[in-house]
Amino acid sequence: AEGVELEEDLVDVPPALAAEILAYYEIWKASPPPDTTPKPTNAVFDWFGYDPKKDVKKQGDTRNVFEEQAPDPLSYGELRRLGYYDALAAPIVELGGYVAVSKAVGVPIAKLTARK
Repeated sequence: AEGVELEEDLVDVPPALAAEILAYYEIWKASPPPDTTPKPTNAVFDWFGYDPKKDVKKQGDTRNVFEEQAPDPLSYGELRRLGYYDALAAPIVELGGYVAVSKAVGVPIAKLTARK
């Protein structure tokens, strides 16, 4: 229901895992942000002058209805980028996912904002 905030039970993160996650979070805060430079384009598309992004804009991109934002520290992409995926992803998934674990250990997560 709109305007109703549901109370959530926080997952019980084992102390050793919580310490490991918080140590990773300190490393994440000190690391440079992910590289967002545009990737090379497709040579065949370039040859014919085709830009698939223009087609998506014409059709109306309905795949991502949320504003772009910085990645969450415990997101699986960030774990992989910083080399912690193998050590932390499986225990985080077993406890209910990175959002639940982030809330339980006090690691911030971004609130999604709908595009206008």
